[in-house]
Amino acid sequence: LEATIRRPPASLQDLDAGKPTEIDMLNGAIAALARAQGRPAPANATIAELVHALEGQAPPLPFVTPAELRRRIERAAVGVS
Repeated sequence: LEATIRRPPASLQDLDAGKPTEIDMLNGAIAALARAQGRPAPANATIAELVHALEGQAPPLPFVTPAELRRRIERAAVGVS
């Protein structure tokens, strides 16, 4: 358990290594399923978009605060970009 706690999440490891992440199979899949049902999933879509924006960037990666993430999700929920 301790080794798991100290290990960064797989997506962060991928970003640090300049590799594509699995975000499309995680939050992206939820957003796509919601879209297919005509329903919104602004939190999942926003997180997927943010991770895609980070893919290919060289470390150190920019930090998005929880407040900024919340602001972006709220804007996505009302359809404002």
